[in-house]
Amino acid sequence: MQKDFFGDRLRQLRLINDKSLQNVGDAIATTKQYIQQLETGLQKPSDFMLQVLADYFHVNTRFFTSVYNKIQEEECFFRKVKSTPTNIKEKAESYTSLFEEYIRFLDEEEFDLPQSLFLKNKVDYKKLNREDIDKLADDFRKNCGLDDETPIENMTKVLENSGAIVTYFNDLSEKVDAFSINRTRPIIVRNDKKDNGCRLRFDLAHECGHLVLHDENDSDDEIEEQANNFASSLLLPRKGFFKEFYELFTSKNINWRKLIELKLRWKVSCAAIIHRAYDLNIIDTVRYRSAYIYLRKTGQTKKEWGDEKIEIENSSLLQDMTCELINNSVDDIICFLEQKGWSIDLFEKILPFDISKLREKMAQSENIIHLRF
Repeated sequence: MQKDFFGDRLRQLRLINDKSLQNVGDAIATTKQYIQQLETGLQKPSDFMLQVLADYFHVNTRFFTSVYNKIQEEECFFRKVKSTPTNIKEKAESYTSLFEEYIRFLDEEEFDLPQSLFLKNKVDYKKLNREDIDKLADDFRKNCGLDDETPIENMTKVLENSGAIVTYFNDLSEKVDAFSINRTRPIIVRNDKKDNGCRLRFDLAHECGHLVLHDENDSDDEIEEQANNFASSLLLPRKGFFKEFYELFTSKNINWRKLIELKLRWKVSCAAIIHRAYDLNIIDTVRYRSAYIYLRKTGQTKKEWGDEKIEIENSSLLQDMTCELINNSVDDIICFLEQKGWSIDLFEKILPFDISKLREKMAQSENIIHLRF
């Protein structure tokens, strides 16, 4: 009987592999009730059953006995929390738990990663007003070495330079808009299937807002609104906004050609620009409503003019660190996988890039005959 078996580990694998309790029970000739009892800690598997589970999920038995820091639901901030199905959120949390284990390993490898700017023990979000959020966004810009009059060239790099890791999971990209967790090393998971550079940047800025403003997610609509406000303030800082956009809205009608030019410069949607102008009382309710009606009538509610000219940001930080280890310290990665009981297939599931070179090196290592004298 295994004393150190962690049922959450079994649940992780089941969710990541899209298996129900019934699927697992049927596959290993037992019941779904027994699998559930294993996951909840009411039962411990025999040595034989532990090996059966490991073989079924293609991992080493060590996977089920290794300690990890489980991610709690309230630590995750989902971009569309109310419309994201529970099973998808649970699957995302399982992926992120495994991913965080690898990130901790990278930190231990002494890569020169920036200190996180996203601190814990924040001010009660219910006490924050719109001006407070504006100031916090300005402060974050300053801490990142950005001024308040220049567009953010690359939102992904801003986050990474602030100590966060930006990634995506291939298996979840179509189902999850974006989400984040604020741990020792904050993680932001974006949607890789989103083909709109403006929306992707706003999603990243939204998650940045959660990391700056909130310690826990209590599923309050106000939390999401605050993250949106932070994103707007971060991408369109007050001083720069007034300087460049004020003249655009002084006439009776909006100059849409000029608006699109500004959109391409700041890499923020026309809708977000209009909302920011209204938020700062540059335009009144009538012009605000008129602008949105125009966007709707011209078919721009989902895809705006000029979207195709704003490139999709990509992150290379994680891949660069992994490739450096594969090329120069492959034994360290192999040791990590062995200690955790991970298969290379499981490792590949949590990474958004090809690791065939690691497969080749592991195969070469297995084929080496060690002579003993």
